[in-house]
Amino acid sequence: MDNAGSLDLEKNHQVVRNSLIVHHITKFLPNSDLITITQVNSTWEGAARKHLLSRCPVRLTPDPLGTYISLMQSWGHKHVQLAFGEYPKSQLLSEYQIFSNQQSHFVTTLGIDWVLNVKTRWSHEFFRILQSFPHVTSLQLNALIHLKDPVPYHHLDDNDAVDFTDEWLSSLVPTDFYLPKVTRLVINVHEFFSMAWLGETIENFLSVTVKRTLPRIFPHFQNLTHFGGINLQWKESDVENHGNLLPASVTSLSIEDIPCRGQGNRFVPLNFVPGCITRLQFHTICHQHEENRTIENVLIKVAPTLTHLEFSRIEVCEPFRVRTIICPPLPKLKVFKISRNPYQGKGASPNYADYRVEINFEFASAQNHHVLSYAEQFPCLEIIIVQNDWSHVRPRDFEVIPNGSSFETLVEFLYHNFMPEGVSPCETVRRVDIPYPAGLKFRWCGANCKWEWRDTEEFYDRVASTFPNLGYQILDPVWREKRRKGLRNIVEMARNYGFSEEDIHVMMRNGDVRVK
Repeated sequence: MDNAGSLDLEKNHQVVRNSLIVHHITKFLPNSDLITITQVNSTWEGAARKHLLSRCPVRLTPDPLGTYISLMQSWGHKHVQLAFGEYPKSQLLSEYQIFSNQQSHFVTTLGIDWVLNVKTRWSHEFFRILQSFPHVTSLQLNALIHLKDPVPYHHLDDNDAVDFTDEWLSSLVPTDFYLPKVTRLVINVHEFFSMAWLGETIENFLSVTVKRTLPRIFPHFQNLTHFGGINLQWKESDVENHGNLLPASVTSLSIEDIPCRGQGNRFVPLNFVPGCITRLQFHTICHQHEENRTIENVLIKVAPTLTHLEFSRIEVCEPFRVRTIICPPLPKLKVFKISRNPYQGKGASPNYADYRVEINFEFASAQNHHVLSYAEQFPCLEIIIVQNDWSHVRPRDFEVIPNGSSFETLVEFLYHNFMPEGVSPCETVRRVDIPYPAGLKFRWCGANCKWEWRDTEEFYDRVASTFPNLGYQILDPVWREKRRKGLRNIVEMARNYGFSEEDIHVMMRNGDVRVK
């Protein structure tokens, strides 16, 4: 019996150890491989499913909810968006409750439609259900007004009109509501794109209501470190009415708005921005002078503490629409990131010689704000990232911008902002994630917006001289010479088959010819 017991213990220990090994192997695999290995056996399937469910978000509406619940008896996604807001309010709470009863213990990142034109009783029930998600660390509330269809603005979908008074606001969130594990809170004012001026009117009303609600929400998230505001449409009057709102624990802030619909709807009150911010993210840039000054003022305020700065979902535009932001010296900045929208309309073939990245920087530490000095501007900078932003789902009727076109619109931006000619080397940077040209030459937008070919070695030399401590293989002289020889052999071979040099460089640009 003793021998049998020890053998069982040893066998169980071996099973646990093997499961841990499989878990650590699978966490490095891409999603496509994880899907494949779900067919190996139950151990590999279990490990793969855990990683897939933690990586892949799911967006649920009431229509497929029953099917989802029946299929996911023992599993659940960790990142869930509950998009139930278009359904009758009488149905919303029951649907939320059904999902919570089975899936609440799986969810760590939750997005949920938050209807504002409701009675206090309805609102309290909503927050009670929300509190039943014990493991949520990241929460996004999508604030919306529930409307009838068809929708005259003055007909809100409620049996009794809701009086949006201070008394109603003070009772909107129950006093005993807390989500202690939430460290990241995002509040999104719902967009009504399809409703023209009516949609804009509703959005303005929503943003005002949400901003009035913020002071009553923050105390219920005692461990908050990040706040994100989407389409809040700050006005100058909000400085007095809504200043000093964020809890002292917040050190990370993201600001996102829809494209401007009018003057002054992208104002960010400085009183709203704590001076202790270490991470700051701006989504999209407005082509209005006033907003850029707002961004500059925010940067000045957080400059002493900022360690991570990101501008995301950057677009390309006509040269006359490019906006310049004056960046103050950031003595503690370690990460500077630019994320670009990687999609364009299907069938669109814009002449990218006529387009530029919509943002440029000038540096306050430099003479006349032009020549960058890394030692003065970013003395602690370690990482520069300029890449595509894949965090958003590709819109319908859109396609990915080809790599060649993407690089051509970025190279001038990189030269102007991070690698200007004559800049002193930056000794502190150890990582530069930027696109590199694929062939022997790359296209450069020259005089009169006409394309001209430039030697790829020029770009590699510029990177190596600006950031001498990278240690990247692609910057190693031996590797670069081997690469050049391989590409030249391909060029010679293609010439023998009758291709012109122009055709060869275009094929390399498009990724049709590669050297390993």
